[in-house]
Amino acid sequence: MASSWTEVVLPARWRPSRPKRGTIVDVAITCVSLFAVWLCLLLGWQWAYDAEYVSNLVLPSPSATWDAFKEGVFGSGTYWSHIWVTTWATLLAVGIGVAIGIAGGALFAFVPIARRALYPFVLVGMAFPKIAVAPLFVLWFGYGLSSKVAVGASIAFFPVLANAATGLREINKDETELFRAYRATMWQELRFLRVPRAVSYILPSLDVAIVGALLGVIAGEFVASTEGLGFLVLQYSKFGDAPNVFAVLFCMAIVGLALKGLAVVLSTLGPKNVTPR
Repeated sequence: MASSWTEVVLPARWRPSRPKRGTIVDVAITCVSLFAVWLCLLLGWQWAYDAEYVSNLVLPSPSATWDAFKEGVFGSGTYWSHIWVTTWATLLAVGIGVAIGIAGGALFAFVPIARRALYPFVLVGMAFPKIAVAPLFVLWFGYGLSSKVAVGASIAFFPVLANAATGLREINKDETELFRAYRATMWQELRFLRVPRAVSYILPSLDVAIVGALLGVIAGEFVASTEGLGFLVLQYSKFGDAPNVFAVLFCMAIVGLALKGLAVVLSTLGPKNVTPR
C-alpha cells in the first residue's frame, strides 16, 4: 500500500522532493578520508626520505618542497608568470579545440558520408602520443605560444567532437515528430531541440577537454618554450633542484584542479531537462 497519495496519483518526476539524509555525514566522511590519504602520503614521503631508499637528490623532503613552494609563490613570486602563461595557453587551447570540435561534430552529425570518411583519420590522429608529435607542431606553428596551444587544442577537440556529434544526432523520434506536427522549420528544430540537446552533451565533455588541453600545453612547453610550468620543470631539472621541481608539479596540480572546477561549474549551467542520463 502506498504511503501517500502522491505516490499513487503523481508520476515520480512530479512528486515533491524529499530532503536527502546523511548529506552532512557523507561530506564529513569524504573530508576525513581525503585528509587521511594526504596524511598517509606525507608520512610515507617523509619516511622514504629519512630512510634514504631514494637518493635525496631525486626525492626531496616535504619541508624542503614546501619551502620552495612558498618562495616561488609567496616570496619572490617566480612561479606566477609561468602559472599565468600555462593557464592562458590552456584556455586558448580549450577555446580553439571546442570551436573545432563543435564544427566537426555538426559536420559529422548532418553529413553521414563525412563521418564515415573522416572519423577513422580522427581516431588515428588521437592515437599518436602528443609528446612524440609535438616537434611537428613546432615546425608548423613556430617556437612559442602558438605551438603549445596547437598541441593542447589537438587533444581538447576530440571529446567535444564526439559529444557534439552524438548530441546533435541522438534525438528522440517522438520529439522530432512533435516538431513536425507543429510544422516547425529546420532552423526552429535546430534551435529549440538539437542545439539544447547538443549543449547538454558538450558541457560535460569540457571536463576531459580542459584536462587534456593542460597536458598538451605542458607537453608543448617541454619541447619548445621559454616560459610556462613545463619549461620551469625542465630548467630546475637541469640544475638538479628537486624541491623546486616538486613544487612546480604541485602548481600544475593546483592549476589542473582549478580548471577542472571551472568545467564542473560550466556543466552545471547547462540545460537540465535534456542532460544525458
